[in-house]
Parts: sequence; C-alpha cells; structure tokens
Amino acid sequence: MLTTIREKTQGWIAGIILGLLAVPFALWGVNSYFETDAKLIVARVGDQDIGVNEYKNALEEQRRSLQQTFGRGLNQKLLDSPEFKMRTLDDLIDQALLAQDAQARGYHIGNDELARRIAAISFFQRAGRFDQQAYTTALRTLGLNVRSFEARMRREAMVKQAVDGFAYSTIVTKADKDALLRLETQARQTTYVVIKPQQYMDTVAVTAQGVEDYYASNVDKFKTPERARIEYIRFSAVDLSSKIHISEEDLQKAYAQELGRYTSPEQRRASHVLIQVAEGPDGGAQALQKIQELRKQLISGTDFATLAKKHSADPGSAAKGGDLGYLTRNGSMVKEFEDALFNLKKGELSQPVRTSYGYHLIKLVDLKPLVHKTFKEVRDEIESALRIRKAEEQFYELSEKLRNLAYEQPDSLKPVAEALGLTIAQSDWFTRSGGEGIAADARIAEAAFDPDVLVQGRNSSAIETAPNTLVVLRVSAHQEAATLPLSAVRDQILILLKQRLAQDAAKQASGQLLQQLQQGASLATLAKSHAWPVVASKSITRHQPQGMDPKLLDAVFAAPRPVAGKPVYGSADVGEGYAVYALESVQEGIAGADADAELKNLANRLLSERRGRDYFANYRSGLRQETKPKIYPDRL
Repeated sequence: MLTTIREKTQGWIAGIILGLLAVPFALWGVNSYFETDAKLIVARVGDQDIGVNEYKNALEEQRRSLQQTFGRGLNQKLLDSPEFKMRTLDDLIDQALLAQDAQARGYHIGNDELARRIAAISFFQRAGRFDQQAYTTALRTLGLNVRSFEARMRREAMVKQAVDGFAYSTIVTKADKDALLRLETQARQTTYVVIKPQQYMDTVAVTAQGVEDYYASNVDKFKTPERARIEYIRFSAVDLSSKIHISEEDLQKAYAQELGRYTSPEQRRASHVLIQVAEGPDGGAQALQKIQELRKQLISGTDFATLAKKHSADPGSAAKGGDLGYLTRNGSMVKEFEDALFNLKKGELSQPVRTSYGYHLIKLVDLKPLVHKTFKEVRDEIESALRIRKAEEQFYELSEKLRNLAYEQPDSLKPVAEALGLTIAQSDWFTRSGGEGIAADARIAEAAFDPDVLVQGRNSSAIETAPNTLVVLRVSAHQEAATLPLSAVRDQILILLKQRLAQDAAKQASGQLLQQLQQGASLATLAKSHAWPVVASKSITRHQPQGMDPKLLDAVFAAPRPVAGKPVYGSADVGEGYAVYALESVQEGIAGADADAELKNLANRLLSERRGRDYFANYRSGLRQETKPKIYPDRL
C-alpha cells in the first residue's frame, strides 16, 4: 500500500487526491481517519462488539499458526478465502458467547490464579523462572499490551472452566458401556486377496498417439515452474547478543537485585497433632486439657506418628503420622503456627499452640538452612540473561531503523546492511511454493513473488520469521515458467498412462472376481489361477486388525452377517489395489462384566469424550440461537 501511495502522489493527480482528503480532515479532524478501523465492527454479540482490529489480529494469528504448521505445503489462497475469514469470525463469536455466559454463571479467575498461569508459560521465563522483562518484551514484540493480554488470558481460562464442566459431567450407564464393548470386541473371520495394478503393468499397452493426445490436452501440466532467487539480510536479537559486552559491575548489580532468585529459603519439616475446639463455653478448656495430656505422653516416649494417627483432627496429615513435609515461612500456614515452628530447635516439641483450627502440638523433625548461591555459581546465568535482555532492547530500537531504511531506499539492501552491520546473503532457486534454506519459510516465498518485489524490483517489508528475527529481501534473479517439449516428458506420460490402464485392469479384475464368488466359485481356486496372494483366514477386531488396511477393515465390519454358513463377499479400494474379501463368521463381543479393566476404561473414556463434545456443541449452538449475533460480512 505504501508503494501505491508513493507512486500515485506524484504529478497532477496528487493535487486531486490531497484536495479530496482535505475535506474530511477539515470537517472531522485527522484522528477520524486513523480511528476508522477501531470504531468499525464486524459483528455484535449481545452487548459486545467485535471490532475490525480484533478480527484482523485474530485472522493474522490464524494465518501465522497455519504457516508455521504446514510451511510451504500450505495453499496460500486458502488463507484469503471467504470460508477461512468466516471461520475465524465464528471462532471470535463463540469465544464472546462463551465468555459472556461463563461470567453470567459466576465463573471467575482470580489474580493469583491468572499470575500462576502466566508465570507457567515458558516463553516468559528465563532460567526456568518467570521474568518480568521477558514478559513485557515478548508482548511488545507480538504487538500486544499487558492489559489486553491478561484480559484475554483471564477470559480464556474462565471459558475453559465452563467447557471442562461438560467433559466432567457426562453420565455413562452400564448399558451404554456394554453396547460399546460388544461392538469393539466383536471378532470377524475373514479371508481376502489384494489385486494390485503393478501386476498388469507389463500387459497394458499405450500407443504413441495416446501419448501425443495426452500431452496436447494437458500441456499446462508440463512446464518448468516459475523460479526466483533472492538476496536478503537477517536481523535477530540472538546475533546482537553475541556482540554485547556485560561489565563485571553490571553483573554484580544484577546479582544483588536478583538475590532472591538465587536464594533457597530455610525449610523446616514439621509434624503436628491437632485437637479441635468443641462448641460451648467449655470447648476451649477441654481441648487444651487433651492436648496437654498428649504432650505428656510424647515427652514420656510415646511415638509421635502413632499418637497423631489416633488423635489428630487433621485428616490430611494424620494418615501420615502428622507429617506436613517441608515448610517455608511464606504465609502458607497461619501466623501462630509459623511463629511457633520457626522458634523450635531440631527435634524439639512445642507447647500447645492455639490457632483458628484448634490446639496444635508441633515437632520440628528436620531443618534445611537458608542457602545463597554464590555469585561465581550463577555468574554465567546472569550474564546470559543480561545479554538476552539488552539484545532484545537493542533489537526493538534498531528494528524500526531497519524498516525505515528498507522502505526509504527500496532499490538496494546495501544501505540497511551497512547501517546495521549485517551481511547480505543469497538463496538458491525456489518456486512460489518455496524451496530449501530460507525459502522453506512460506512467508519468504510469498514476499519474493509479491508484485511489488518481483515486478517493481523493490525491497520487501520486514518479515518476522521467528520471535525477535526480521528478514528483508529483494529478488536478484527471476525465470518465467516455460513449456517443456514432448520429447522431454514422453517417458513420464508413458508411465502415467500405463499406470492408469493398470489401475483400470486391477479394478475390473476385482469386479469380475467378486461376481464369480457370488455365483459360487472358490476364492482359493480363482486366486491361485491369477497368482493373487491369499491372506489366510484371520479373526480380527476393530482394535486388533492383524495388519488389515483400515479401509478394508471398515468394509468388513460394515458387511452383513453370514447366513447358514455361507460367506458374505465384498470389496474395497485399499490404495495399493483392490481387496476382495470373504466374511466367513462373526463372533459376538464381550459385555462389561467379562471385559478387562483396560477395555472398560477405554469404553468409558470414549463415551464420556463423545458425549462431552455433543453436550458442548449443543450448549454452544443454544447460545447462538438465544443471542442471535449480528454479522457484517461485507467488512471481512
């Protein structure tokens, strides 16, 4: 678009354009133009609007995700199709509907839970721990702000709570499981042959005229593809980090600031006995008397674990002899309990401690003292983290310079390379569908064949090929597609036509064999006369197919049961050829009472997942019908 503006705003036409633009600027101000997308909506869901910017961001995310997954094998036209755009909008509408309903039903994600989820994302971590700088830098690189990202995370987590409710609330009856188990464990005795086209390759003949006719009818298929080579520069934070010097002073300062990260707090392993206070005016005195009696028993030598199992009112620790494991002074226990525990010596038993839960006796079983990692131990880790941080900061600052230089001097990459100290590299030849090396990235191939780059000979815009990595390219050589002569593709066409004829012959043979079997002929006899290998009779189930092709397996289990001992015959296209089978017998499957635990669990899981999906689909459909979202398809 910038190129178009640059070309069209020259000469007399520029005056007309600027004159037209001046009218709305004068009436509504410059901001009205820049706020258009922000105010324009593509859908209204209840009282919530889905704006053009939100839709465009979602569309770009979907495109980027698919390109990363499928690479150059992805059909780029798919990403611009109306169906793809509508599917993206449908996803946004569903998210809005689910979030509104989840909120109305009282689902909630607290700040602590939100913080825990964000801290668990590896992209925001350094050395295995959440890093605030990495968090803000990553969001900035992705074009997001903290407030909108956290609102989105909160909304998605809240919706997941609602969705999980369907998965965990399904009811599967014994009759349901028995019916599924009978189907899944049913066994079928089958004999079959596979007739392969390769068997007929030497018997079919293709005429010279047939080759010529095929070439004439399909000449567009026999072309050397359009190709291009590019020169490019790659700018990344990783490369910058290797050039950054970190002083000892900076390392020491970072160590002092981050000392908490390199400190293992004091840990105390505690066991306790809890006596709850009964209601009534004498409840406290009775509980105190009992805890004092227990303390006397412990002092006299009674085993702590035995006493805790018998008397403690804390069910979680009582079963483990009162053991609470290792604790740190972080507020996870009530203050009175922590104060008492952290004043004990190893092996010491506390006096009765009153908390909101009752009276406790606390024993300090073991102690791990506070440990600081030395600067020497973590120096390399700190240096690496500082390098990355400074590199990301420099990358963010210099990337704008790269974009501006590539645009302002579009006829060469040299100004960009010289200004940023980068090297201009050269690719191999590649087509519109991509190639090797850097051209394996679908975004690179798409940019190289963009008319502005390919035809006009300009630099591309900066392409983000990975986080904190930008590439700018220009086409250095180009070859148009060209039709290959018949002499160059004759052998290729000959093989193709022979394969088609052989395929037809194998299909015809399978049809004739099936007809003969249904008329009473013997499968073994006919197979032997045509040299078709017979796969001997096998007992197969859906989960134990004995190597049978999935398409043939489906056909065998879709076939009717044999009657009066007479086999049922059928056929299936199995890719490598055509299978003809004889279904000889059916053995009923086992019900739940006779199935092993693994099969029962499998049946329960399959039914639960299937019904959970169905419940959720109906729930979502109901929300759509109730809310009736308004869609503006002309704005997509």
